[in-house]
Amino acid sequence: MEDAPGKPDPQGLFDAVQQLEAGANQPSPVIYVGDTVADMYTIDRAREKQPDRPWVGVGILPPHVQETSDRRSTYAESLRQAGAEIVLANVQELTAIKIQQLMKI
Repeated sequence: MEDAPGKPDPQGLFDAVQQLEAGANQPSPVIYVGDTVADMYTIDRAREKQPDRPWVGVGILPPHVQETSDRRSTYAESLRQAGAEIVLANVQELTAIKIQQLMKI
């Protein structure tokens, strides 16, 4: 947790991606899943600092905002405005088909 600056600074994300793709010839797309506005700001800043890589932000609605439709829609909109390409009710909705659709964006 303390190996890199906190969100929305994307340095920790950059470090993790670098470790995962060690030896790769070209940048891989990154799908970043998060449930806070800070998570989406992180992916937005990553796009700014490394525009040569596809960065996809996926917002997940935390349980406490799913109690009413108003809270759900308000929170979903805040995630979208902060950089989420899509917002899902839970991470299990991020299927292989959904990932393929996101990569076509």
